[in-house]
Amino acid sequence: MAYELLLSRIADCLHRSELSETAACEAAGVGVNTIRHIRKRGHSPKIENLCKLAYFFGVPPAYFLEAAAVGGEASDGQMLQVQTVFVKGAVQAGRWKDAVEWAPTDWYPVYTPTNIRYPNVEKFGLLVRGDSMNKVYPDGSIVIAIKFSDIGSCPQIGQRVVVVRRSVDGFEATVKKFDKDGKGRIILWPESFSPEYQQPIILDGAHKEVYDGSSACAPDVSIEALVVGSYRSETL
Repeated sequence: MAYELLLSRIADCLHRSELSETAACEAAGVGVNTIRHIRKRGHSPKIENLCKLAYFFGVPPAYFLEAAAVGGEASDGQMLQVQTVFVKGAVQAGRWKDAVEWAPTDWYPVYTPTNIRYPNVEKFGLLVRGDSMNKVYPDGSIVIAIKFSDIGSCPQIGQRVVVVRRSVDGFEATVKKFDKDGKGRIILWPESFSPEYQQPIILDGAHKEVYDGSSACAPDVSIEALVVGSYRSETL
């Protein structure tokens, strides 16, 4: 049976809660037939739905997600792969914010689909604060990023990137959309519904941008990482 391990774990949770499938789905905020469709039709479950069910039952999301990865296939016939990414810091989408990595004891995991393009590249999460990217990353979202130095690549127009600036007190970071104008200048755009955040950061020849983050000269502004995904918990 497809998703046998996942369904076994869900059944255990249902037994402990003394709820029916429909009642549990309704209480968790997912479609009332979510579990039934996995069991009867072998439907590939949505990761966000499994997370909601896990939160409702009081178990870690990985308890369901890992079981789904073992037992099921996605709708295109490929195995559903889930990766664990640790959130290691915060980034201010609207303004420069001190780029300080949290102590490892403060890291916490999120569970996302494996990125097919970069399956073996180390990834990290950053908690988004502020509203300058709220068209795509509302305050409280988590962006998943990889370092350009790890993929040997430069940013391309249209990509969203993590930008680091050297300041008097250390380093600051922000998230922006990468672009270039007709003069070859780098334009870092906010993507916001707020009128307060409509002006881009423009980097001209006075800046010595280092795209791959490998320079030891510590440039004033460097584009350090590529955003490859994002995660946002639903309000329960």
